[in-house]
Amino acid sequence: MCTEAEALESQYDGYVVEADEFIREVKSELRRDSLIYAVNKKKKVGETCICAGPLCRKQFTKKSYQQAFHRTKCKDQFWNRVRFWQDETKVQMLVEHIDELNHGSEFDGM
Repeated sequence: MCTEAEALESQYDGYVVEADEFIREVKSELRRDSLIYAVNKKKKVGETCICAGPLCRKQFTKKSYQQAFHRTKCKDQFWNRVRFWQDETKVQMLVEHIDELNHGSEFDGM
């Protein structure tokens, strides 16, 4: 019987995600989430909104003028994600990590 890590490794063996493709996809999701956030901020109290939190999309009724998310956790996830992708140093480190996972370290042959 194998461990969970071994099972996942065998399932995704040979699976490669290029860094630029991944970044394009995430930035597209961020634009969509930001648009939902902006729409929610413009809606009036009592109107139905869709949560702009990553992976949430639950509908809720706006209870106060400043509400844009259905819960605090979604708000925190949204703003943490926005801040991460605004930091070019962190994004570059992520790109390098993805490339290393895809193509191995330059020290693998030694």
